[in-house]
Amino acid sequence: MERESVFFGLRSGDIFTVRVGPLGDSGEAELVGTVDSGIMACAWSPDEELLALVTGEARLLLMTQGFDVVDEFPLAQGQQGEEVPVALGWGKRETQYHGKAGKAAALETPDLRRAGAADDGEDDGATRISWRGDGAFFAVSFVGPSGREVRVFSREGRLHSVAEPIEALKHALSWRPSGRLIAATERLGHRHDVVFFERNGLRHGEFTLRGCTRRVLELAWNADSSVLAVTALVDTGGAAPEVCVELWADRNYHWYLKQELRASSLPGGSLLSAAWDAEDPMRLHVAGAEAYVSVRLHAAADVAHVASELSNAAAVVVDGARLLYTPFRWANVPPPMALHSVDVPMPAAHVAFAAFGHGNDFAVLLADRRTVILYECAAESLQGNCPAERGRVSLGEGVVAHQIAWPGHSSLVCLGLGAGGQQVAVAVDLSDLPEPTLATRVLDGSARVTRLVAVERPHSASPLLLLAAADGLVLEAAVDEAGAIDVTPVAQLPAGCVEVDAAVVESEGGPGAVVVVGRTERNQLFAGGNLLSSVCSSFYLRRDFLVLTTTTHFVRFVPVDAGLLTAAVSEDDDDSLRYDETRRRVERGSAIVLASPLGDSVVFQMPRGNIETVRPRALVLAAVRRALDVRKYREALVNCRVNRIDMNVIFDHSPDSLMADWEEFVKQIDDPDLLNLFISGLRDEDVTVSMYAGTKAREVTRSAVVDQKSTNICRALRPVLQAVGDSRLMPSVLTTFMCETPADIPAALRMLAPLSTDERDSALTYLLFLSDVDTVYRAALGLYDLPLALLVAQRSQRDPREYLPELGHLNALSSEEYRRFKIDAQLGRPELAVTHLCAAYMECAAGAQAEGELWAEFTEFVDAQDMHRSAIRLLGGHRRFSDVCVLFGERQAERGEWSQAAASFLLGGASTRAVDAFVKAKEWRMALAVASEGGASAQTVHDTAVRASAVLAEHHLFLDAATVLLEYTERDEEAVALL
Repeated sequence: MERESVFFGLRSGDIFTVRVGPLGDSGEAELVGTVDSGIMACAWSPDEELLALVTGEARLLLMTQGFDVVDEFPLAQGQQGEEVPVALGWGKRETQYHGKAGKAAALETPDLRRAGAADDGEDDGATRISWRGDGAFFAVSFVGPSGREVRVFSREGRLHSVAEPIEALKHALSWRPSGRLIAATERLGHRHDVVFFERNGLRHGEFTLRGCTRRVLELAWNADSSVLAVTALVDTGGAAPEVCVELWADRNYHWYLKQELRASSLPGGSLLSAAWDAEDPMRLHVAGAEAYVSVRLHAAADVAHVASELSNAAAVVVDGARLLYTPFRWANVPPPMALHSVDVPMPAAHVAFAAFGHGNDFAVLLADRRTVILYECAAESLQGNCPAERGRVSLGEGVVAHQIAWPGHSSLVCLGLGAGGQQVAVAVDLSDLPEPTLATRVLDGSARVTRLVAVERPHSASPLLLLAAADGLVLEAAVDEAGAIDVTPVAQLPAGCVEVDAAVVESEGGPGAVVVVGRTERNQLFAGGNLLSSVCSSFYLRRDFLVLTTTTHFVRFVPVDAGLLTAAVSEDDDDSLRYDETRRRVERGSAIVLASPLGDSVVFQMPRGNIETVRPRALVLAAVRRALDVRKYREALVNCRVNRIDMNVIFDHSPDSLMADWEEFVKQIDDPDLLNLFISGLRDEDVTVSMYAGTKAREVTRSAVVDQKSTNICRALRPVLQAVGDSRLMPSVLTTFMCETPADIPAALRMLAPLSTDERDSALTYLLFLSDVDTVYRAALGLYDLPLALLVAQRSQRDPREYLPELGHLNALSSEEYRRFKIDAQLGRPELAVTHLCAAYMECAAGAQAEGELWAEFTEFVDAQDMHRSAIRLLGGHRRFSDVCVLFGERQAERGEWSQAAASFLLGGASTRAVDAFVKAKEWRMALAVASEGGASAQTVHDTAVRASAVLAEHHLFLDAATVLLEYTERDEEAVALL
C-alpha cells in the first residue's frame, strides 16, 4: 500500500484505498480486493509492511503492502503455542492444602466458560487486533466457543501463546508498544479492572477503574508506553452516563488517573473516538460528532513557588478524585503514599498553588472544567491538619477552563475556551463568593496560549501573571480594579515552551527586570533570548538559583542575577573541579519536583516514580551565607555539620566581622560539641578560595594559604570561652590549646590544676582524645608534675612495670632541681637540663662528697650534650668557671677549632694551653703576645717562636715564618732560607 493513502476495510469484506495528496486533497476510492466471508478486524503492523486480517470464518490472513496473502490459517488453531508455560507447582492449587475438601478439590479445574461467555451487554462481541511496537508479534482478542480469549501470534503467523483464561474478559485490547504488557479489561461483579498479560499469556497485574465506570469502550497506549487512554462510559453525575477518555500513568507500581476528558467539555459536546499520535507520544486526537480536537499533553509538577520562611514546600499529585498532598519541608513521604489525602467530588484537571502569602494554599480545577475549589493550608508541622476547603467557584456554562492560576487573595484567573471556541482568559473576583464576578478577555493573538503561570514578585503585593504562547511570545496579564484583564508583551522566547517561569532580577537603583525562563520539548532552556542549555530535562527557578537537570545526568545551579541573560551552561564532564558546587551527578532520568524556595533541599523524582531529597552543596552554602550575614551562627554551624561542609567557611566568609563578634558566637552556639567541632576543624587555609570558590565573589585573586589563622582564632576565642565561667566549656578551652600551631599541650595541662578531681579526670580524658597519650605524658613530665604524669600514664597502653619504677625513682630524689634535670634530660631538653643541673650543683655545699659527684655528672652531661656555652653562661663568677672554660677549649681542640679553643683556654686562665692553641691556629702574633705577657722566660718565648715558624712554614706561609724567626730568635740564616 502506498504511504500517502488511507486504508478502509469494510465489514462486508471490501478493501478500499484512497490516495491523499500533499495538500490534503483526496482522490477517488479504489477497490483493491474483497474477502468473501467479510472482515471482522484488521490492523497494519507498525512498520506498515504486514496487514493482519480476521475474516468472518474466523480465519487469520497476513497480507503484504500489495495485499498479497502471505499466510492463512484458522484463528482457533490448537490450545498451546510455541511458548508453553512450565509450572513447577509452587503456589499452585494442586500443591496447596484444602482442608476438609480433600485432594479432590485440588484436582478440580475451575470452570470459566460460563463467566467468560456471559452476555452482560458490555462486550460488543467484536474481534480486536493489536501489534507490539516492534511488529514482531500481534495479539488477537475474539469470542470463541468457551468465551472471549486472547491469542498471541508471531509475525510469521505461528501461534506463540494463549492467554491465561480469566473471568469476564471483555473486548478492549491494546499491546503496550514497549512490548512488556498486553492490556485488556475484566468486569467483575463488584469492580471493573484493567488487566495485563505477558507475551507468554500469563497474567501480570491489574488496576481497578473507578466505581462510576459503566463500560469500557477502548484501550490505547501512547507511542512511548507512558500513558494508557481508557475510553469509557462513566457516570459523571448527570442525567445519563457520559463518554470520557481517562488517561492513566503508572509510577512506583501504582496507577494514577491523571486526566479525564469528558464529552461535555469538548466542542459539540460529543466524543466518538480517541487515538494517539504515531510520532508525538503526548498528542491525543479526539473526534466528536461535530468537531475534532487535538490535545497536547505535558507532565507538570504542581508545587509551591513562593519564597517564604513559612512555606511548606508542598507538592500535590493528582490521582483521579484524590489529591495527594505532601509538604516536603516537614516530610518526604514516598509515593504512592502522601502525608495528606484530599478527596474532591470528581477527578482533578489542574492544580495551581497560590503566588501570594506563604504560597501554601492551592486551587483545583475539576474535570467538568467549570468548577474550581480553593484550599487553605497553614504552615504546619508533622502534626498539621489536612488542607481545608475555603470555597468553590463556578465558571458557568460559557467557559471551558483548561488551566488556572491564583495570583492574589481575591483574584483567580482561568485559561480556556469560550462559547464560540475562541481562547479566553477569565478573571474571577473571589471577594464576591459564593457568587463571584467574572471578567472575560478574548485572546486573539496569532498563536494560541499554552501556559498560564502566576509568579511571585519580590517586595511587591502583586505577583506576575504570565501567558506563554506557542510561538514563544510571553504576555503579562494584569487585573485592574474593575476586574478587566490587560495584556502586554513582556518577552519573546526563541521557541514555544512547555514549561515557563520568571524571576525578577534586582538592579542597582532600579525596580528590577523580569527574566522569563522557558524549556522547550527539545530540552532547550532559554532565559529571555539567551540559550542557557540544550540538554535541559527539567528546571526549577528560585530567587537565587536556577536549578536544572541535564540529559547527561547532572544537576546544575546557575545564579539568578543580571548575568542570567548572557550565561551559558558548559558541557558536563567528569574532569570538573573537585569542589565545584555548581554541578552534581544525579541518577539517570532524574527530574526536579521542587527546590525548597528558601531551604537547601531539592526533591527529585526518578523514572520508576520514587522520590529522593538531596541537599546540594550550592544551596547549603547559600543557606550558610545567609545565616552568617544575619549573625545566625548556630544555624550556620549546624547546617555545616549536617551537610558535611568544611566549617572553615564560617570564619572565611567574613573574617573581620567574626573576629569582633566571638562573644555572640559563643553565646549562640552554647554547645561544647559544636564548638569543639568548629575549633578542631580550623586550618591555615581560606576555603572560599581553595574549596568553595563560588560561595563568595572575589574581585582580587589571592592565595588560599592564611598564615597563623588557626592560632589567631584559638587565641582570640579562648578568653571569651574562659570568661563564660561554665565548666561545660572546658573541653573547648582545651581544644583551643591543642589546635594552635604547634599545639600548646603544657598550657592545656596547666588548665587542669584548679579543677576538682572529677572535672580533672574528665578534662584529661578529653585531652588524651585530642592527642597521642605518649605526647601528653611527656608534656606532663615536662611540667615536673609527677602525679599528673602518673595519671596520664595510667590511661595509656604502657606497661606499669616501665613507668612506675621510673616515676618512683624521680619522686625519691630529694633535690627538686636535680629531679627537674633528670626529667629534662629524659625528655631531650638539654638547655633546661643543664640549667637545673647547674642550680642543683650550686645548692650543694662546697667540699661535700655530693659536690664532687654532681660536678663530675655536670661536666659529663655538658660534654656529651655540647652545652659548654650554656655552662659558661650559668657559671659566670663561680669558682668552677675556669674549669668549664678549659673543658670547652678541650672540646674545641678535639674538633680542630684552634682559634676558639685558644680563646676558651685564655678565658679559663690556661695561658700555656692557649699559646699552643694559637700556634696551631697559625695566629703567631697572639701566641707570642700571650707568651710574653704571661711572664714566661726568654727561652720559652724562643721555643714558642721556633714552633710557630715551623707550623707556618709547613702551611707555606714562608713570609710569616721568616718574620717570626727574625723578630723573636737569632736564626737569621734560617729566616733568609725560608724567603
